[in-house]
Amino acid sequence: AVVLVSVEGILATRRRSLVFALAALAIVLSLRSTLLCYNHCEIQDWRSVAAFLVEHSKPGEGVVFERNFGRIGFDHYASIIGPPDATSLMPDEPWTYRGLEFGGTNDPGTTEILELVGEFDKVWLVLSMQIVQRSDSITTAFESVYGAPQVYEFNGVDILFYSREH
Repeated sequence: AVVLVSVEGILATRRRSLVFALAALAIVLSLRSTLLCYNHCEIQDWRSVAAFLVEHSKPGEGVVFERNFGRIGFDHYASIIGPPDATSLMPDEPWTYRGLEFGGTNDPGTTEILELVGEFDKVWLVLSMQIVQRSDSITTAFESVYGAPQVYEFNGVDILFYSREH
């Protein structure tokens, strides 16, 4: 809305030199904010995450994505590399699913996830775009069931491997 009002104001100005100056200022300010985001935002390496899970997961293991939208980047690379052997538990869509919301925008709660993983002795938990409080509650719950995980760190994404067989 601010951009539209700014454009309206720039276009309403009769002096051509002022229009160009204001337009240049708007472009510089938008470039600055874009560059700040790229310099401070962590780019997620879904290619490496997909390759890792394809290589290391086995049938009978489960995969949980803490954030439903994490599957979008993952599925893109898994469609090229091939799907993992483990079962997708959350979201519970098949690896070939190409929707954008995976059952809606609501991310699962800790209780819901623990109910899903109950029968699995080994589970991969994929954490991305982490919100500390949420990740802490889920990892604490997983640790109460499985013990301490093996942690694999990728750029912007962590994979925690939980096993009852440690």
